[in-house]
Amino acid sequence: MAQKRPFYPADDPDLPPPPEGYRDAIFVRPITDFLRCIFCQSVMKDAVVLGCECSPSACKECAEAWFLRNKGEKICPQGRHPIIMVAPNRPIRQLVQDLLVRCFHHREGCHWEGRLEELEGSHITRECPKAPVSCPYNPETCPAQGKLLRQDLETHRLACPNAPVDCPHCKIPFARRLMESHLAACPTAPAGCPQCGSKTLTRATIEKHMQDECPKGLVACPVPHCPMSGHVTREALAVHMVEGVCVHIDALIRQNEELRGAVAALKTAAEGLISRNTALEQQNTQLTAQMAALTARMDAFEARNPPPPPRPVLTDEAVVWDPDCKEATLVLSEGNRTISSTVGAHQSALGTVGWSAGIHRWRVRVISGPHWVGLGVHPKPRGGGADYTTAYGSSHIAQLYQGKYVGDSGIRYGVGDVVACVLDCASHVLTMNVNGNEPTLTIADIPQGTYYPWVNLHSAVSVTAI
Repeated sequence: MAQKRPFYPADDPDLPPPPEGYRDAIFVRPITDFLRCIFCQSVMKDAVVLGCECSPSACKECAEAWFLRNKGEKICPQGRHPIIMVAPNRPIRQLVQDLLVRCFHHREGCHWEGRLEELEGSHITRECPKAPVSCPYNPETCPAQGKLLRQDLETHRLACPNAPVDCPHCKIPFARRLMESHLAACPTAPAGCPQCGSKTLTRATIEKHMQDECPKGLVACPVPHCPMSGHVTREALAVHMVEGVCVHIDALIRQNEELRGAVAALKTAAEGLISRNTALEQQNTQLTAQMAALTARMDAFEARNPPPPPRPVLTDEAVVWDPDCKEATLVLSEGNRTISSTVGAHQSALGTVGWSAGIHRWRVRVISGPHWVGLGVHPKPRGGGADYTTAYGSSHIAQLYQGKYVGDSGIRYGVGDVVACVLDCASHVLTMNVNGNEPTLTIADIPQGTYYPWVNLHSAVSVTAI
């Protein structure tokens, strides 16, 4: 026989050890060499043929190990030819399965002999008494795991702490290791009555027995106020009821007197409650009349003094100058927010939106100039370049206009300044300030109507709404 594993490269510590086929020791008769694996030289297990020029046969696992140790390269170990495919060698497999063999455990005393197919198919898995088996109950915790043979299973069942054992009382199976704790709590375990000594009870029935059945248990006398109540046993209760008639009559008489007294006290209390209820009803009638009078007075007061209307909320407006409501010489830019003049004459423009209700604030920055700038509000129609005489606002040199020129008590502003205008339509008031600072100009008594943001420019000057 050739030396085993002649084609394996040097052992690699990162790879598993080479596999091996069936050892010669299990075969009853000598083995021919053509049944041996080209790698391990044992009888082939799951024989495969390597598809190359040599077409050798090998164990399936030996071939896979050879490829693994050659970094996945499939090269024939004999002729070093490329292996195109690996296919099952079914004739060899059948020949091997038909060989006469001994049991794998023949050295441990198993004397079985038969075909290899029968050995692997049924004998080892179901019959061999010397085959190692797992504990059928709980192999993870069984102390005999790894040391148990099939022939010892019955003996093991009688000792395994995980084997099921029927409770002798409830007949429910429990693991042997749990039986002791179960017996300490089993509801069907026998229990004796500590009062009458009965032995026919169980742990589940003893409580009911002592409460409702035990002849030695103490019970209450059904007659109220009986001095023997709670001192008579259940078996003696009948005798007590006969012999204690006089005691019971006295107890009933006392109970009757107590009940009469209780009834009288309840009657007195009821009369007091009725009287109190009558007084409360009268008081309630008076209070109802007073409440009705107060309600009527409150209604009359609210009718004379209605609540003030809610204060309008200040709204910041993004003013855009109206291209259809300005002098033709004025130039609009930046989305009609900036307006510019280059003509040496008064020219005016109005915003696109006017207001007759609410509180509205808008801001205008002076960009260049100014030769003359006027800001404020104006109704429609616009009066042309001289409409500052009908506007409400102030020029940059403090000229004040209230539908007409009224003097130089306005506010002053110049290039870079931001003039804020707030129109309160409900109060008919326009307020103006420069850069958010005091003093604030207040123009009151603006007539009812719809007013638009107004600007009047003269010569080279530009302003923008922000």
